[in-house]
Amino acid sequence: MSIVTNPVGKTNVSVTSLSFGCASIGNLGGVVCDEDATAIMQYAWSAGIRYFDTAPHYGRGLSEQRIGTFLQSKPRDTYVLSTKVGRVLSPGTPMEEADGFMLPLPNAVHYDYRLMVFAIALKAAANDLAPTVLKLSLFTTLAATHTGLLVQNIWKIFLGRGCSRCAI
Repeated sequence: MSIVTNPVGKTNVSVTSLSFGCASIGNLGGVVCDEDATAIMQYAWSAGIRYFDTAPHYGRGLSEQRIGTFLQSKPRDTYVLSTKVGRVLSPGTPMEEADGFMLPLPNAVHYDYRLMVFAIALKAAANDLAPTVLKLSLFTTLAATHTGLLVQNIWKIFLGRGCSRCAI
């Protein structure tokens, strides 16, 4: 099966018109065993999907871990992987549920939108996703409390000196 690809804004990145959102393999709403997560990712791959979107939020790192493991065997230039920045994970305590994700990894979450933290988060994501290639990073979860100067600074970072290629 062949799925149409489209460029992302003014970048040299193209994504399939159908993507695989990885929240489900982070145990959103119910536990998905490793074997089933791998099977559904393989089904998506076999169907021609080559754009995978994950986030540290999805199972507190579980989704990134699973998609990273899956994509290790795929040629790096055949897919696009995106993740989010803004939520930062650190070691935490085991829990049954967090934000709708069942049996997430034992990580705590805090929000931080500083450029330095973006670099750290992307490096951590690269470690979780390695040796896959992260082609897109998205900032997300800007709450109503994240207004004014903070949001202006985030836009300056992404549209100016902090981003080599931005899709607008």
